[in-house]
Amino acid sequence: MTKNILCPAGLWLCLFSGFGCYAQTTASPALAYAQQLYTSTLGNEAQLFNGPEYLNFIQKYHTARGHQFFASDEARPAAITYDGYTYEAIPIRYDIVNDQVVIKHATSPLLIKLIREKVNSFSLDGHTFVWVGAELPSDSEMKPGFYDQIFNDRLQLLVKRYKVVQERATTLGTEAKFSEKDKVFAKKDGAYYPITAKGDLLKLLPDRKKELQKYIAEHKLSFKAAAREASLLELAKYYHTL
Repeated sequence: MTKNILCPAGLWLCLFSGFGCYAQTTASPALAYAQQLYTSTLGNEAQLFNGPEYLNFIQKYHTARGHQFFASDEARPAAITYDGYTYEAIPIRYDIVNDQVVIKHATSPLLIKLIREKVNSFSLDGHTFVWVGAELPSDSEMKPGFYDQIFNDRLQLLVKRYKVVQERATTLGTEAKFSEKDKVFAKKDGAYYPITAKGDLLKLLPDRKKELQKYIAEHKLSFKAAAREASLLELAKYYHTL
């Protein structure tokens, strides 16, 4: 059974995610006209709004320390390449608990999840996230999803940004704490490798291993958790100067 939602005057029909305003039936001339009006007004951006509704799950907690989004829980302007088209300055949030790009519906208060497999890449707060999916072997440690491409040359460095949620039951309700984590991967010659220590990267670059070891020692690069990403990035950049 189709759910009918009354649209405020002056707004277009809400046509996506199963939320619709119908004059009589889904095949009515009024609906067809509304679809045409909606698409012509939004132009190519209309296809961004055809994903399912996003439910902000943080609302189920009595209290929460942190949130599920990357960088900020406020919508931030991003450039998105979606289904082969690039859109500039689209306000988004990136949920790194569920690996979902979230936008506000153009004509209603609804939040929409972009269809992940159609998001080729997006740039947010100086980070470029790319979709890695079909090319992964079934036994790969990497899972299909968005990865922060911090270096892109013959060698690529990709970081999986994510958060874990710790829940605690209290007499007032459930409390949640969000902690950010990351995993680094390298792509070389079409294959992906997890990078947890300097040795993992050096193993992929045997042709310059001695020079890289010397650079690490001279520049006192640290590969402890807090500095690992920055050191790997510096080492990758140096490798491509040799």
